[in-house]
Amino acid sequence: MEAKDSLLAGELYLRRKKSFDKFARLTQFIIEPVSAEILFSLLFGRLYNIDENEHNKKVNDMLLKIVDKDFLENTKECRLSQIRIDTQKLKNKTSEKENIEKQLKEINAKLIQLRQTFEDTDYHKLTEKLENSINKLSEEKSNEEKRKQQLADYLRFLINYLNLFIKIKDIPVSADEVKNIGLAGDENQKAETVEKVEVFVKKEIEDIRKSKYLAENERESISKKISELDDEIESLETQTIQFPEETERLRACIQREFKEKGIDSPVYILAELLSITDKQWTNAIEGYLNTQRFYLVVEPEHYNLALEIYNANKKSYNQGIINFRKLPEVEPDSNSLAMLLQSENRFARRYVNFILGNVICCGNLSELENYHSAITKDCMVYKNYVSRKIDPKIYSKPYIGKDAIEVQLRNAKSQRKDLLEKLPALRERLGVFNQIENSYEYVKFDMLKIYMDAPNKLESVTIRLKKEMEEFDKISKNPDIIELQNQITEYEKTETNLSAEKDKLTGDERSLQDKISTAENTLHEIDAQLENKKKELADLQDYQAATYSEAFEKYQGLIKKDDLPTIKENYTRQKSVYDNRASRLLNGEKNFIGLYQMQSNYNSVFSKDFIAGLEGFGQFKNQFDKLNGYQIVYYEESIRSARDKCEDIFRNEFLSKMKESIESAKYEFDNLKKALKDINYGEDTYRFILAPNSQKRNLYNMIMADDNLGSENLFAGNFESQYKEEIEELFTKIKSGDSSDQAVREYTDYRTYLDYDIEITKKNGTVQKLSAKAKSNSGGESQVPFYVIMAASLNNIYKNNNCVRLLLLDEAFNNMDEQRISSVMKFFNQLQFQTILVAPSPKIQDIEENVDSVLTVMREDTISFVEDFRYYGD
Repeated sequence: MEAKDSLLAGELYLRRKKSFDKFARLTQFIIEPVSAEILFSLLFGRLYNIDENEHNKKVNDMLLKIVDKDFLENTKECRLSQIRIDTQKLKNKTSEKENIEKQLKEINAKLIQLRQTFEDTDYHKLTEKLENSINKLSEEKSNEEKRKQQLADYLRFLINYLNLFIKIKDIPVSADEVKNIGLAGDENQKAETVEKVEVFVKKEIEDIRKSKYLAENERESISKKISELDDEIESLETQTIQFPEETERLRACIQREFKEKGIDSPVYILAELLSITDKQWTNAIEGYLNTQRFYLVVEPEHYNLALEIYNANKKSYNQGIINFRKLPEVEPDSNSLAMLLQSENRFARRYVNFILGNVICCGNLSELENYHSAITKDCMVYKNYVSRKIDPKIYSKPYIGKDAIEVQLRNAKSQRKDLLEKLPALRERLGVFNQIENSYEYVKFDMLKIYMDAPNKLESVTIRLKKEMEEFDKISKNPDIIELQNQITEYEKTETNLSAEKDKLTGDERSLQDKISTAENTLHEIDAQLENKKKELADLQDYQAATYSEAFEKYQGLIKKDDLPTIKENYTRQKSVYDNRASRLLNGEKNFIGLYQMQSNYNSVFSKDFIAGLEGFGQFKNQFDKLNGYQIVYYEESIRSARDKCEDIFRNEFLSKMKESIESAKYEFDNLKKALKDINYGEDTYRFILAPNSQKRNLYNMIMADDNLGSENLFAGNFESQYKEEIEELFTKIKSGDSSDQAVREYTDYRTYLDYDIEITKKNGTVQKLSAKAKSNSGGESQVPFYVIMAASLNNIYKNNNCVRLLLLDEAFNNMDEQRISSVMKFFNQLQFQTILVAPSPKIQDIEENVDSVLTVMREDTISFVEDFRYYGD
């Protein structure tokens, strides 16, 4: 049971630190490595994968909704374009029909003329004059009708605009006054109405724009606050309090610097280490501590470093770091506020005793003056002979204990509800402002003034045309002229043909009208769908602001590269990918463990019967929460203490074994020096040199110190004080990486603390080191000492044993010339080695004089064979 509790504590530590590697190093000396140890952290990792996939799926779905909205807008634009094309066709048909009607009208007039001429010889002169007058008046009437229609169009825009304005403000004219602008009437009265409306609109549109700007800012502010509250609620629901941003930022800065310097030490906020035992005194404790609740708690030995980091951080003010190196131990009064607080952290307990240990809890106001410092439950403080009331704003948002989480969660949800209730009305106001601003561009007061006289002019010309037509009718009643009968018959035939063509155009007109009507009905349906889609996206933009923002930003990038159908096809297919991934993360597959199997494994390892799947995660979370919060402090302290003990043992054994390895290496090198002592190569003699590594001399001195005997008290007393910096340097580097890290391999290898060289003494007494000689000499010159050293080493091994003194060399003497090869071979023979060499054929003539036999190894395809070497000369 103890091992399982320690494991869960480690999992909580993992959650707090967000680093499984760090957790593994912290607990490796306490818990035996079994596969069950990381089940809980893997389970939370799988849930993180599920949440991440769900988030990506939501963003993908949101992007598809945005694509659908734009797709509808494009479809709408296509329908509108087709309607405009068909409307133009209809106008063309109507124009053709009107032209035929005009021809028919002319033919009818001609028939009338002919008939009048037939009746009266003066008919032609009279009708010509009337026709000219009628044509002129008809043209004038047509122009005025068009001008009146243009006036009606501009007036319609103005009326629509004023109808929007009425929703938020009264206008200075009545609806009838505005309608009268499009009717025949008093020109001065109409001009006065237009002027009033123009002055009003131009003044008010600026106020509308300002109001819209303020409303948009308010909406953005509310949406941002809702998003922040969502984050806060999510954090609180996972039993995590969000402390002030400045405090969290400073803590993160210190933790980051600690990690970079290899310091494994927690940084706490005082409030998260405390719990209140008597909830009646919660407000008094929260209010009295005030900003002291957010002071940072670091281990005493790291205080100075934390202080330097704080001072260097230019964005942190009004924070605090407690100096436990200087903080005195205080025994709190039994009736003080300090006795109402609990903490598993010894440093937090110590600070609470110091600042609250003499603040006495009083039942009523009359008791306050009996003490130097005192407080009541309703937050009346007495100190330095002054009574004062604590501002409720200070303790309205509690931070101490698990109850603080519940209060903050309740307050955050209440604030979120209030903000959501404000959004519909605000969105409606913005909609009106947008409509007013968009409609304003269609309001043209200058055009209204130009066409304002059209109704009166049209009425006047209509009366004059009527009189001319009446006179023309009288003339048309004259008797027929016989001699014009043939012409009349011809015109009647033409009239019949034109009437038939007119009927055909009428049918075409009706067909186009039906087509346009059907398209307009479809357009209404698209408008309804588009409106619903826009409303849906507007709601999502408010309530899922972060998801919408991410999807919209992604969509903006996609639309620059692909068209809408391609984007819709790709991300509809991506939706299936996320659905399949969700199933895989839950159910698993071959070589991949899903959430269900992880939960089953956890139940098996820890003897639980929790429900598997997302619906049962609450049980796992409750188990997790039992060890979360304030118990993490206890487990971290236990783990840290055990780790420190294990590190002490490891250090002792490590240093003593390192010393043994170096001493053993020295012994072996002494034997090699003895072997080389009596061996000469030509006129040169060789000697091994073994010395401490110049760059690690301090560490070498520490390892080889006389006090390094591997005792249990190695790190106490003189040894630790003398080599404190070297100890910290060594184990900081070793702990900084994993087992495959270069630093670990370097500092745990005894050879890294030694420097090796060979001293070559010439006959004339000059001495040169191999390390220097190898840099300046050719490849052949540099190889000779290595063959000498190798031969001396083997000779040292063989001299005390009855053996064959075998020496095997592969690819021998590659870079050496004939003279050096010969001298090395003579050296080998002098030492009585039985030498076997493998060398390329060009080297045979340099070697064969110093060996007993030469064999040639040849290969043909996959078959190899050996023969005696022989020359094949002339």
